[in-house]
Amino acid sequence: MNNEKSLTQSDSAVPEPSLSYDEIAARMRQALDTINSLIPPVSMTMETTVPYIRQRVGVSPEVIGRAAVAAETSPSLQSLMDLSDTRDMLAMEQALRPVFAFMNLVNESLRLALDFRRAKCGAEAMNVYAAAKRLAKGQGHPEAAYHVDAIKAVMPKGKGRRRKAKGEPQ
Repeated sequence: MNNEKSLTQSDSAVPEPSLSYDEIAARMRQALDTINSLIPPVSMTMETTVPYIRQRVGVSPEVIGRAAVAAETSPSLQSLMDLSDTRDMLAMEQALRPVFAFMNLVNESLRLALDFRRAKCGAEAMNVYAAAKRLAKGQGHPEAAYHVDAIKAVMPKGKGRRRKAKGEPQ
């Protein structure tokens, strides 16, 4: 018998974590708080509002780096750029941009895991609702009508496109 762990997922759609989801969430939140405490603070003034930043973020690090070389080597351009801040920004960009990209991947992975489980369970819930409606119309299943009413009470109303009833003009 092979005791090595398999790298493939088990056939079970629901993993068996050793921690509860609340414990997992608390640990993730703690890790995010730690990450957030490491992010360098941004001191924004009146002229550096978010729209101002968004307009100028399109300048690539390569352009900034070459402009820094130009300002450093040309005395007439030196007063136009804070070279120490520029070098620091380039170092920050080079070190933290890959971390930011990885955090986005983790974010999308978590979103996909949440959305997948919700979609699966949502489809099953709609199947239960449809079956309960069919049972409620028949005889011998009085509890089905109660469940149909309970589910219907929390279903969204007025959202999305609805099918037209037969005989209704289009």
